[in-house]
Amino acid sequence: MESQWDDNNGEEVDNNYQDFNLSSRSSFTDADPRFAVSPNITQPMRAPAPTPTEITLPTANFFTFPNRRSTLARSRSMSHISSNHLVYLPVSQGAELKCKIIRKKEGQERFFPHYELFIENDDNTLNFLLSARKIVKSKTSFYQISLKRLENLILNEKNLKTGDSGDEDIVDNEIVAKVRSNFVGTQFVVYDNGFNPLRFKDSTIPKDKLRKELTTIIYEQNILGYNGPRKMTILLPAMDDNNERYDTRPTNVLHSETMIERIKNKDRHILVLHNKSPQWSEDNQSFVLNFQGRVTMASVKNFQIIHDNDLDYIVMQFGRVTKESFTMDFKYPLCPVQAFGIALS
Repeated sequence: MESQWDDNNGEEVDNNYQDFNLSSRSSFTDADPRFAVSPNITQPMRAPAPTPTEITLPTANFFTFPNRRSTLARSRSMSHISSNHLVYLPVSQGAELKCKIIRKKEGQERFFPHYELFIENDDNTLNFLLSARKIVKSKTSFYQISLKRLENLILNEKNLKTGDSGDEDIVDNEIVAKVRSNFVGTQFVVYDNGFNPLRFKDSTIPKDKLRKELTTIIYEQNILGYNGPRKMTILLPAMDDNNERYDTRPTNVLHSETMIERIKNKDRHILVLHNKSPQWSEDNQSFVLNFQGRVTMASVKNFQIIHDNDLDYIVMQFGRVTKESFTMDFKYPLCPVQAFGIALS
């Protein structure tokens, strides 16, 4: 089923990908060569789900398919792993995590909506995974991603009332990531919950306590302006042979260690993805992408993400299902926090 790209009140996210022969290498011992260090950087509708249920994290069953295959890398023995670590683990090679995002716009905060991310099970039930809240008093677009359900999410008073520095000193260990845009909204960075080096440049905070850059999203307006699909570039830390991300933890105030600056210097430890370009359909008089029935409403913000070396492997796809719900499906090397951050951008 193809989804049109006309904008029907679209209010969420963008990018593109396809399908590919997965590597036969072990999901637990060898990294997928497509997402390892690159030698050259240039480069039918489903029935509505019932009311979501909530579970306690972590649990290995929650992150496995019914056939007991691991959904998250290295998750065969996860009983000792904390929930805030689980959401950073990449999806296993050969697996796909199908999710739903529900947006809530209520009362005086309807202009600053909340989002909840759920894993979709094969029986069409939902399990809560993460939530996100847009911070009101911030000079740029800024979200906090939490392990808590929205009704239980109590943000630190400083985070709610401070302006531009609202993301800098989070003490709530349930908050696992932050998404921050530049002033014009063309670049977004997804961080973990470490300390901002700009705030603590004169302190002696250990490097391993500083925040990591998990994802950078760059938007480029196309020649059709806001009436056509946008172009996206996604920067990710590359994966090593043990399915671990290379360190992307800027330590200086000049931003020379950010992923954007590192890719300018052809850093081979940064992975570059793009959205898949939709094709113009004369029949529909719109841009279209094949979402395999997972997207049912047209929007310029529907997208799929791919790697230039393999246009048939869809790393992530996102799209509108109803006015306030969206599907988000993703594969290796993305983890839940990275995918959710891309969607929020």
